[in-house]
Amino acid sequence: MPKFEELQTKLSGPEVTRLMRRHRKTIATLAFQMGITQKRIRQVRERGLEDGYAVRDWIEAITGEDPGPLPERYR
Repeated sequence: MPKFEELQTKLSGPEVTRLMRRHRKTIATLAFQMGITQKRIRQVRERGLEDGYAVRDWIEAITGEDPGPLPERYR
């Protein structure tokens, strides 16, 4: 997994889907873990994310690893 500084602050739907598959996270598991609805998981898998903070939270939830703080330029 690349460091967050190397990642964009956007995450496309297909990228979310790939991460979930790579880390064996189901829609139900991720919804329970994040405390959000399965409908929201499906929306993100379709539309992606554009907020750097949301991208960081989703990466951490899917991978189980803290990607670190947002770089100063994204705050």
